[in-house]
Amino acid sequence: MHHSNMNVNEFDDAYANERQAVPRVVHLGYFDAALEAVRTGTTFDELRLHLATVGRDLARYAGRNVPSRRTSPTHFWKTTRDTLLGLMQLGLVGTRSLPSLSTTVSKHGSEKYALTEAGGDLLRQTEAEQRDRLGAAMFRTYPPFRRYLERLSRGPFFIPEFTEGELARLKTFEGNWLSLSKEVGERLEVALSAAPDVQGLADEVAEAVRVRLHGKANQARKDFLDAVNDSVARYIAHVEGLLVDATSLNILHEWSRQLFLTGSSRYVAGLLPGLLHWSATTVTSVDGQIVFSRRTIPDVLPDVVAAMETAYRSLKREQTGLVEYYAFRATTAFRSAVCNEIIDRVVGAMVSGAVPNDLGLQPVAGAQWSPPPSENALRIAGRRYTLITCTQ
Repeated sequence: MHHSNMNVNEFDDAYANERQAVPRVVHLGYFDAALEAVRTGTTFDELRLHLATVGRDLARYAGRNVPSRRTSPTHFWKTTRDTLLGLMQLGLVGTRSLPSLSTTVSKHGSEKYALTEAGGDLLRQTEAEQRDRLGAAMFRTYPPFRRYLERLSRGPFFIPEFTEGELARLKTFEGNWLSLSKEVGERLEVALSAAPDVQGLADEVAEAVRVRLHGKANQARKDFLDAVNDSVARYIAHVEGLLVDATSLNILHEWSRQLFLTGSSRYVAGLLPGLLHWSATTVTSVDGQIVFSRRTIPDVLPDVVAAMETAYRSLKREQTGLVEYYAFRATTAFRSAVCNEIIDRVVGAMVSGAVPNDLGLQPVAGAQWSPPPSENALRIAGRRYTLITCTQ
């Protein structure tokens, strides 16, 4: 990993346009809901209320805290604006003016929007085809999305993450930036990534955090922690050639995960704390069309089974033989270079008898165990499992 010689002000200038290079829409479900709503003639204000409900449903489905209902006339206006902006950039909705400030939302409340020919054609496709067309449009429209997928095609990359306790141990709260930078380097080396320029990383993160917090002393530790983690992610995204800030990197990560193009986890066996990203597909252009070549279960089954055995043995508790399923899933998916969801499908097929279960894998409900916020439990036939064991 090399270090840019830019100072942070120049670094900020280089990122000025990149921060706006992708719309601030984390979940593709907002695009789906907005396209259908535009088709039926929904106004901006009606769409705002609808997307607020969609947001609550997405949170409930993911097992997160469901946001409380709010009656503010501008609630969710930014997500609504960014969703429509994204669909316009993708050529799926016709271009019209959008509110730029909360104070102008009321002027746009009765605005209606229209699908383009491409948007109408997309809605006539099957759900799977809709997803692929949306992904292809994103790949063509957003250079950061292309760079992200192209970077992962060359190998995984890792973003170290820290807790308040770790920053206290490293004395980062007292301004010991070199200790933080050295820790980042150690975690990257464990993840088989090149070590950064320690002094360069320390200087850039220190200055980026100072700018983020406006140089104020005695900031809340949570704000300081967020600033540190975002600055580390932004530094690594820069040296990896992605040229995005931490928020945009997270959006690219979420889009590719939801399109089943990549895998990621904080819980791959053997890693120090941080988020590992890896590719799970091949992207090609065929006669001018973007094609995502995902591996099917028959294609990946031998590799997945071999990775399952290795993952289980590296994670199991000696006394009980139990393994947290989310760590088993992550380690298996990474070792077999598939998206996380493929592992759930293979385990489900093994349990149902659709494919051989020579390992004797058996999921366990483990009601007292809950996966971390970034991970989901295994669901088979409506039942929820958080642990897995191997009986062979």
